[in-house]
Amino acid sequence: MDRRKIGPLEEEVYRDTQMMSEFSVVITTYNREADCRRAVNSVLAQSTSLIVEIIIVDDGSKDDYDVEWFTGKGCTYVKTANGGYCAARNVGFSIATHEWVALLDDDDWWKPDHLNVMSTKIQNAQSDVVMVYSQVTDFFADGSQVDRLFKIQGGDQSDLDFIFENGRLPSATCYKKSAVTEIPFAGNDRFSEDIWHSGRLLSKGRSIPVHECTVMYNQTSMGATRGSNLRTYLAAITAYSGMRCDPDFRSVRDSIFIEKLAWWYYFGLLHVSSELNWKQWSNAAKGLLRYNSVALHHPFKAMRRTISNIQLILNTLAKRLLRTQF
Repeated sequence: MDRRKIGPLEEEVYRDTQMMSEFSVVITTYNREADCRRAVNSVLAQSTSLIVEIIIVDDGSKDDYDVEWFTGKGCTYVKTANGGYCAARNVGFSIATHEWVALLDDDDWWKPDHLNVMSTKIQNAQSDVVMVYSQVTDFFADGSQVDRLFKIQGGDQSDLDFIFENGRLPSATCYKKSAVTEIPFAGNDRFSEDIWHSGRLLSKGRSIPVHECTVMYNQTSMGATRGSNLRTYLAAITAYSGMRCDPDFRSVRDSIFIEKLAWWYYFGLLHVSSELNWKQWSNAAKGLLRYNSVALHHPFKAMRRTISNIQLILNTLAKRLLRTQF
């Protein structure tokens, strides 16, 4: 074990000094040792011939991890004060020795060909590419799996536009280290950091989507939008409203922002209406009706959606009025 300064904090770093790196993998973890071991094993099971550097950043877990298990697998193990996963990722990037760094959340895992697919894309990438990401397979509690497939990218569609329409998950993404060093991960809100970071990063370069499902995305653990509540709803509305006005997101079609805001207004009315104040409820009701102005060219579908949305608005309004009276 050695101790060293990483940014503002002094960290405990456990490293196998014999490890030579051709590819860096950063896994951040918090109180999920068993899941983290599965993630590590999925990296070690990669079909690539590359020598892979694995960096575990323990974000101040209250649970005691078996550090020797991780170092025995050739991992660099870093124990930090709890600062959130943005800070933990930045610590991992600061330690990484390779120019390309792959993220993996501790509750997700990779299919055996993930790094081979990423490496091939990176080798063929132009110098201005700062991010490469693949498709994922959602894994559910009942054992079922569903591939999350990208839509076809249009010729006039910006990289960020494509990401907003299709989504991009950290566990499926490889980053150019120098770009992330210049624009590090930032924020405390568990909903929008990755979206904001994509916009700011892509203001400096390009991204490449990989149309292969190479990652298992765990839908059985608690994430940003699973088990969502008022906080997540308000964070989503604030994030997408802010992005519409941010110059880093000017390449995104405004219709995408409107549709995403409308979906979250629908979510707000459906799931947390009773927790909204009257101004928030009114904004949600007006925002919900915007669904009809986005990508609904079929009159019958637009009419059905309008009726359904109005019914939801009236139902939530009636409940609020009844609660006010009594």
